[in-house]
Amino acid sequence: MPHTPTTRPFKQALAALPQAPATLIQTRAEPPRQAYRCTYLQQPPPGAGGWLLSPLLDDPARREDRFDDYEQKSADLLFADVTVQRAVSPDAARREAYRHNTLFSMVYNPLGWHMFIRCGEPELDTLIAEGRSAGSLEMYLSRGPIGSAYSQWIINLPAGDCQIIEWNSPHRHFRPLKPYLKTETIPLDQTLGVHVFLPWEALYDCLPWETGGITEGWPFGLIRWTPAGGITWGGKVHEIGRWGRILWQPPDAAQDRAIRINLIRRAWAIYQRTRDALATHWSDPMVGDPHFFATRLSPWCDRLTAAGQDISRLDARDDALVNDLWPHLPHWMELTYEAQALRSADLTDALMRSPRPIAGTEEPELGHGGFIAES
Repeated sequence: MPHTPTTRPFKQALAALPQAPATLIQTRAEPPRQAYRCTYLQQPPPGAGGWLLSPLLDDPARREDRFDDYEQKSADLLFADVTVQRAVSPDAARREAYRHNTLFSMVYNPLGWHMFIRCGEPELDTLIAEGRSAGSLEMYLSRGPIGSAYSQWIINLPAGDCQIIEWNSPHRHFRPLKPYLKTETIPLDQTLGVHVFLPWEALYDCLPWETGGITEGWPFGLIRWTPAGGITWGGKVHEIGRWGRILWQPPDAAQDRAIRINLIRRAWAIYQRTRDALATHWSDPMVGDPHFFATRLSPWCDRLTAAGQDISRLDARDDALVNDLWPHLPHWMELTYEAQALRSADLTDALMRSPRPIAGTEEPELGHGGFIAES
């Protein structure tokens, strides 16, 4: 008879091995993390100037000032990180003073997420007059629970210019922040006010209260690099496991409806601009492909345009209408990717000489989530 392999001897040997004590297989306790609760506010202060003068910063529930010293040895190791010049200094007493004059606050409203950082700087007038740096703010954000790809941005002070670094490649579920993130920096007396705004259209498919933001929180890190060194809320540079957590107050029904109405309107405007630009390109016989436009792209756009015919009725705050329009939002927001998928299918058909039905007579093949499936 042919020999039949068996795993029985292996299983018996494995069972005979001594079992590891439970204390050895338990995961190490995670270090304590900072946490901040971001709440809804219909009318946040307007810009950096409004925030600097706002009584919101006097509310202990809305202000966060629990910054830690950025340990000097770790800061010295950053010389190889070319993303930003980070000031370091052995002057611990000066850093302590900066710890006590730095705070941030956050709220959200129907338009998006508002962040404000107040940075005290006793030598601000001199630094501005002499054109010297007052350091920078380095911020990190993961759009969802720990493990998600994250974005990083650095705001130079007092100039206010912002550098954005993405730690993922762009795709329809990860939009680079550069077209969306807006910052404003203004000086007032011996203080710099920095306002950061992120509109919901950058996060429409991962709204915080739908992606673990209520209970687990969104990972967030903030480091202020001062002329005396760094202070941090949420660990060191790229130290994902020590970032703080932004816990989100869930919106009530009216607030959620207002956010969705704003997003639908924004998506419709984005769709119309993208549709018109694609039509101009693909209908041009010199740079585009009129046959592809007429047989695939234009019929698909006609369907998406017809789906938005009731946009003007959103003013009625009709929940049923919002629910009807909401499934079209990903298609309106991501028409560029959908056009690429249609073009890929068109070229594949031409290459394989097996044309599919003309779009308009047969619906495009849809994949998971109702998106056009790529061939």
